[in-house]
Amino acid sequence: MKGESGHVLHIDPLSGAESWIIYQPIKGVELSMVVVIDKARLIVQDDMRREWLSVLFYVLVSVILSALFCALQWPGPSARYVLPISIIMSLITFVGIYGLWKVAERYPVPVNSDELKIYSSNVLKEFENKQKSAAQESKLAPPKFVETGVYLQSVEFEGANNVKISAYIWQRYKKGLHAGITRGFVLPEAHTPTVVEVHRSLSDPDDPACATEVVALRDCDELIRWYVTGSLRQAFDYSHYPLDSQQVWLRMWHDSYQDNVVLVPDIDAYVMFNPKGLPGVQEGFVLPGWQLQEAWFSIHEQIFNTNFGDQAGQGIQRKPELLYNISIEREFLNPFVSRIIPAAVISIMMFLIVLISTKTGEAAAWLGFTANDVVVGLSALFFVIGLTHTDLRQSLSSSSIMYFEYLYFVIYIMLLYVAISSVYIAQRDLIAGYDENFLTKSLFWPFLSSAIFLVTFGVLY
Repeated sequence: MKGESGHVLHIDPLSGAESWIIYQPIKGVELSMVVVIDKARLIVQDDMRREWLSVLFYVLVSVILSALFCALQWPGPSARYVLPISIIMSLITFVGIYGLWKVAERYPVPVNSDELKIYSSNVLKEFENKQKSAAQESKLAPPKFVETGVYLQSVEFEGANNVKISAYIWQRYKKGLHAGITRGFVLPEAHTPTVVEVHRSLSDPDDPACATEVVALRDCDELIRWYVTGSLRQAFDYSHYPLDSQQVWLRMWHDSYQDNVVLVPDIDAYVMFNPKGLPGVQEGFVLPGWQLQEAWFSIHEQIFNTNFGDQAGQGIQRKPELLYNISIEREFLNPFVSRIIPAAVISIMMFLIVLISTKTGEAAAWLGFTANDVVVGLSALFFVIGLTHTDLRQSLSSSSIMYFEYLYFVIYIMLLYVAISSVYIAQRDLIAGYDENFLTKSLFWPFLSSAIFLVTFGVLY
């Protein structure tokens, strides 16, 4: 690499994270400048998702239009090929839907875009310098930064918006920097948390400044660990279910509100701080129904519209808070078995009802078609799909309409489509040499697949 310039793609063997290594020789000296850029942070996930969705949309439309054009140019009688062609077009559309799902999986929607993600000591140092400058401009006492670490042991969903966590949390207090400030932290989102101190080490236990119980006089190097359990109330976004990714976070404040104390991550306590390496997550961590993607610390500026009774503070208060985050992605198997397969079976059963809805030919003689029987059968299907829809709403309690609910809406429309078609067939005779449900069965799958594709594109874009 001596005297050369260029770039290479590097994949971390431990975390699997991809990064670009760019190198350039420095003139006048036998040295080269090397810059490492995290590929995942370089790409804007939201923009990439939209671009790929647009590409898939235009490709699918082009393929279908080209296939239709070729079919229309086919010489000779083609009426009997209409149904096979419509099914083939629908299969192509379903492949496009699968492609949209894969794009959504590869580029998920970001959850908290206003947080400052701490990926390295350089980012943390820059944040600390900004806090010092802001305090100086506001004529406040310089901020005191307390290194805080998290070791997450378990996460369990207790409902749509509640998670139960267990973790170790520790803090480092340094002599001369943290004199006179209280020890401890607050979990503002935790419901009845249990915080148990399990370890405390002092640099010099014989030093009176370390042994004193008076907080205002305590000044020593100190490491404290706590074991924490509790339920966290968080608002999750299920609008993309079952293609959703969630972010679970542990929000932490310092125990003292009045002192200008800022919690920061204890970066040196972790062997690997790359989010893909899952810093602070216990090995063998299991969360049923979800796949763990990343773990990282972030800092969010919390805005308070109160001074909490401190008359010295006026107006809106802005204080940084430390968050420990994990990104999880829903495993597709469970919703596929419990939601998608039943919906697919109901759609196939609707199509079978369309096929038997005829008054002519040999099928009519042994099927005995009546519009009343069709409506009764569709009512049973509606009852089943309605129960599954209600169960979905009750299990997730989403404040918005979820992606999979739109698929239920499409099925409702198709139920009406088949019911109205059966009544129409009962009142009409043979259509120009074709059976009465020729158009109904030929348009069933194109309507269904196109509606699902458009809904998927609209929700994910």
